[in-house]
Amino acid sequence: MSEAPAVRLTDVTRDFRRPRRSLLRPAPVVHALRGVTLEVPAGERFGIVGESGSGKSTLLRIVAGLDRPTSGRVEIEGATSPVCPNAGWGSCATGCSWCCKTRSARSTRA
Repeated sequence: MSEAPAVRLTDVTRDFRRPRRSLLRPAPVVHALRGVTLEVPAGERFGIVGESGSGKSTLLRIVAGLDRPTSGRVEIEGATSPVCPNAGWGSCATGCSWCCKTRSARSTRA
């Protein structure tokens, strides 16, 4: 029997409403994530790569429990995401870390 994945996202979407620009039209919606499904096995490392504005930070904020999806399911170590977006994952998130990479390795120091 295989071990449950450490992170499992199923059909996760995240939409943001923009401010209304007109009284006659609905507020525009930005679709940051659309139908993201992935599994990360326990003990594995993974990277999220994409262009600026592709939803990387939004996805990682959802995994870390700092934001919640508009729809879909998020499981960390078998536990479903908290209902309150500010609740966080507590001890579950201790295994998550952020690593920001830049394109240029040049140093600005003299």
